[in-house]
Amino acid sequence: MKNIGKMVALYPMPIVAVGAFVENKPNWMLIAHSGITGHDRMLISPAIPHYTNKGLSLGNMISLNIIDKQLLAKAERQDLSAEAKKINQSSQLEYGRLWRSVNHRGKTLD
Repeated sequence: MKNIGKMVALYPMPIVAVGAFVENKPNWMLIAHSGITGHDRMLISPAIPHYTNKGLSLGNMISLNIIDKQLLAKAERQDLSAEAKKINQSSQLEYGRLWRSVNHRGKTLD
């Protein structure tokens, strides 16, 4: 293992599947940049072009799931597919408990 010195960082970053409903269909993307910002919230940093971002607006339901080694190959294949926004991803991964997204002050827009 390599010593990276003193820094506020968690490496390697766990891969997180972020699920959201886009156009009333479950959809998800893989994100390698996420973190815990408090006991009751997390921060994710998705790239702007992701199709799933359409479902991440404030107040919508989202799910966050850590991908284990057994699911990684399957998840990468689906996420990197050029057809990712056209296929029904709901049967690919279990999206578990859904959480309502919140703004930086912890308020939902219900």
